[in-house]
Amino acid sequence: MLPRAISLLVLLPFLLLPACQTTVSTPAGGGGGDAVAKKAHDCSQHAEGEEGCGGDCGAKAEAKEGEGHDCSAGAGNKIEHPDVEKEVVDGTTVLKAGVPLGSTAGATEVTVQALLDEPEKFAGKVVKVTGDVSAMCHHKRGWFALVAPDKSGRNLRVLTAPSFLVPEGVIGMNASTEGVVELIEIPEEAARHYAKEHKLGDPMEIVGPQKQAVIRAAGAAFRQA
Repeated sequence: MLPRAISLLVLLPFLLLPACQTTVSTPAGGGGGDAVAKKAHDCSQHAEGEEGCGGDCGAKAEAKEGEGHDCSAGAGNKIEHPDVEKEVVDGTTVLKAGVPLGSTAGATEVTVQALLDEPEKFAGKVVKVTGDVSAMCHHKRGWFALVAPDKSGRNLRVLTAPSFLVPEGVIGMNASTEGVVELIEIPEEAARHYAKEHKLGDPMEIVGPQKQAVIRAAGAAFRQA
């Protein structure tokens, strides 16, 4: 009996080895490696409001609202007007978000081009702007952009959270919005992210922090262009 018991003790580690290996190994080419990577890369640990965690977390320079990244107001903070109203006007579907247009007292109508040409002139003022939507924040729907009609490729970003969220699928639509003009400074990495991921400028031309005029919107209406 004793020699047999000794033999079992010698063989026991080898008998258990395959079972232990299956608990830690990942099949080659399988999805397990991705699962491990995702677990190690916990995007929830980023500063609230960082964009791009669907695969691009390089935007973590955009850490705080007011410092270039503007989706943070939609991340955990209560949205004041979460619902989108849809109606058909003259056969065209119109999406309305935030407070109704015309509700913002003292709004001055201004063009996208004029605001981009002389941002300091409008800083702190309440304006109404209309233009074609060229981009939006798909991650938290906290902003959209209006392209300048002068074919320069310049864009005006409209910050919507925490007042409202940008409706899905509005790129290419015509939008009217009202809000306060703000001048902000965007970190270089964040500006490159906007240029690369949202086509808002040429990333190769961005050097250092970027000063930018934005609209802090109270409401907007979107319709097919």
